Amino acid sequence: IPIIFGSIRMPIRGVWMAFLELDMADVADTPVGPVEIQFTGNEDYPDVTLRGAITSSDAVSEEGRARVIVRAGNGSLQNKALTQRDYVKSPFDVNIALVVQDAILEAGEQPSPNIKTTLESIRVPRWHRASGATATQILDRMAQRFGVTYRFNDAGEVEVALSETFPPIA
Repeated sequence: IPIIFGSIRMPIRGVWMAFLELDMADVADTPVGPVEIQFTGNEDYPDVTLRGAITSSDAVSEEGRARVIVRAGNGSLQNKALTQRDYVKSPFDVNIALVVQDAILEAGEQPSPNIKTTLESIRVPRWHRASGATATQILDRMAQRFGVTYRFNDAGEVEVALSETFPPIA
């Protein structure tokens, strides 16, 4: 589907979102569900494919155009309210990787395989997840408390990192 206009918000930490206006001959064909946004690279930059999803509440169609919001992954990390859960030491402290993976999976997203090894050293005696919290709220709390960051990778998985490195600006 041709994109008439668009912008992508890609935060250092959190969920990327693409705000797109699509050329739609029939607005009834406005896409909902999983999508891929493909960028063609050049000699300096590789091709990039972002995997995300459009929910029905994020799609508005009128006059041959559709305005949609594509959210990273399955689009549910920010929106799905999670159930209450307690993690208690018995006999070892709680590994934060378990808390993070549980929240991501319950939200309907896919955790990156690196989460367990990245967060292996972070342990707490107890962790309480309040009812109604979203996975984004839980991950933001982890980021503030333990200095980690998270984002979606190009495959649509949630990745976690203990520190960020960026190439110098030339």
